[in-house]
Amino acid sequence: MSNLAVVSADNGNLRMETETISKNGASSKSHTSRRNFLRNTCIAFFAAGIILSGCGKDKDAPGQGESTTVFEGGTLTVTMEVDKYYEAVKSIKAYAIVYDNTVQGNVKQVEIASAPFSEGFTLNLPASPADQFLWNIFSFYPQSDYTVEYEGATPRIAEVSQFMAFNSAGNHVFELAHGIFSENNVVNFWYVNKDVKITGSKDNTTCDVTLKQGWNRVYLKWEGTTATPILKITSTIPSGVGWYFFEYVK
Repeated sequence: MSNLAVVSADNGNLRMETETISKNGASSKSHTSRRNFLRNTCIAFFAAGIILSGCGKDKDAPGQGESTTVFEGGTLTVTMEVDKYYEAVKSIKAYAIVYDNTVQGNVKQVEIASAPFSEGFTLNLPASPADQFLWNIFSFYPQSDYTVEYEGATPRIAEVSQFMAFNSAGNHVFELAHGIFSENNVVNFWYVNKDVKITGSKDNTTCDVTLKQGWNRVYLKWEGTTATPILKITSTIPSGVGWYFFEYVK
């Protein structure tokens, strides 16, 4: 899941670094590394080294347009107004974290869904994600710190937190984020194989989410100070979230 951290740009492309985790249970690094990934995802979206074109209702976004989002049953339908700078975008791909003990950190990003792009896209997340995308929920919410309410067997969870934009030649040209430009937050998409409620906190991360079986939108917001940042995760999506293309510059 989310221990893959966006740490810098390398020749205009994202460079990722990872920490070793365990897929089937809690590990000493899994929660911290997941939190670092979420933190860096937000930083990547809002840092000064990023060029953004706003496609939402956030009036502080440069080059803003309007966007609408309909998310139902795993089907994500987005309409966007984008300027000519992004007219090369022809497809969108969504990525989730999978376990792979042959790579550094034992994780990598793998495409989970894709869709053509033309003033928006309709992307169908899988109704039943493949086993490679599913993680034991206690890998990231250890029972020592969180209350995880569910019935029956231990829940499994998958997370989509990265979207990439490609041109007609299949080249990766931009990133795409869902959030509010003027605030330090993003929206992720989480799947659970049963109804789950997660509450608790660890390492300045507070989580209070209620997830229904299937795909859910989850809101991640950074508060506090630079010295003591606080990540709040909720299942309440505020008004005003939009979609934004961005790229790193040297």
